[in-house]
Amino acid sequence: REAQEMRDFAGMAPYFDKPVPSTILVIAFKHKKLDGRTAAAKSLAQHAVVFESKKLYDNQVPDWITTYTESLGLTITPEAAQVAFELLGNQISTITNELQKLAIGLEKGTRLEIKDIQDGIGISREYNVFELQKAISFRQRERSYTILHHMVRDSQDKVALAVIPSLGAYFSKVYTVHLLHGATENDLLAALGLKTAFFLKEYRQAAKMYQPQQLEQIFGLLHDYDLRAKGLGNDNTTDGELLRELLHGILAA
Repeated sequence: REAQEMRDFAGMAPYFDKPVPSTILVIAFKHKKLDGRTAAAKSLAQHAVVFESKKLYDNQVPDWITTYTESLGLTITPEAAQVAFELLGNQISTITNELQKLAIGLEKGTRLEIKDIQDGIGISREYNVFELQKAISFRQRERSYTILHHMVRDSQDKVALAVIPSLGAYFSKVYTVHLLHGATENDLLAALGLKTAFFLKEYRQAAKMYQPQQLEQIFGLLHDYDLRAKGLGNDNTTDGELLRELLHGILAA
């Protein structure tokens, strides 16, 4: 395990050339790719089975969630799989851990809905990034600020580092709707990485409220506030203050 941390992995080449037939040796390289040009790597390729587990693209994760959920004896709606991806990201270890916890106590064959994912992962149904995005898409100023207030109050982590990338991904999809104006629904779903039209209505609504020029202004704001949330050029402004400033800029665009 953690073979990438070995100082002299190349020194294993003689063993790889003549492995002990009765031994099963599993070598795990994590968070780093094995240099295929080395003698050790070439020997492994010749005398062993080399398996590379590549990171999934974002548009592949909801399908993977569906398949993994089925391996737990459950099923999940496409919409719930998309929400799980939006909440948990593309780290497979995080996703499996949360789904395994969610499966405890559920009967085999249980079908997971959006509310099950929200409840199981421990987020508020009313005050979360999805509800914030929806309020922003309708330019509901008061509701947007209310949701953000509760999210900041209830968060124990660096909430800005979670919210800003989510908003960036959201507005990127809205921008795509503009770029593909006149496209068929199937083409839009494919471009947005969606399996169903459940979320498409919201992206189309946001596209009516935010024109391309406004979206480009918002992308600039997101970039600036992302840097500030990471501590670059930030004058000790809290996460809550940063996000309120950002929200004001988005709604004013």
